[in-house]
Amino acid sequence: MANSKRGEASFFVGEKKDRKDYTLRFSLNTLCDLEESLGKSFTVVYAGWAEGNISISEFRETVKAALGAQGKELSREDVGNLIEEAGFEVVMDALMTAFENSALNQNGPREGAPADPPRAVEMDGTGTDSSTMPSPQG
Repeated sequence: MANSKRGEASFFVGEKKDRKDYTLRFSLNTLCDLEESLGKSFTVVYAGWAEGNISISEFRETVKAALGAQGKELSREDVGNLIEEAGFEVVMDALMTAFENSALNQNGPREGAPADPPRAVEMDGTGTDSSTMPSPQG
């Protein structure tokens, strides 16, 4: 379970009995690792999020870095599969919450910020389409 006082946020995948939680956190080392892997500063990456302009590969790499030790055990493909299983929006909400709750955020933790992302998705294991990318509005 995520600890918002430490700047953590979580999402989960799987059915209730097989549920696996994943915790995201932006520590100083996480941000340094992310900058090195992306070849650009985190402020540029975060500005892209705010503008809705982040590539899918940057998003996946950011999730991998924010997973910390859990992410180091996973391949990029594994992280992509987690994002698909949990849902793009759910994971993005968790990432934003983790950064907003981070001590590295100049504004500090949000008052009353939830420990978990606002939405969660449970997979029913029925073999339905696992792609949960949001559909275009229109």
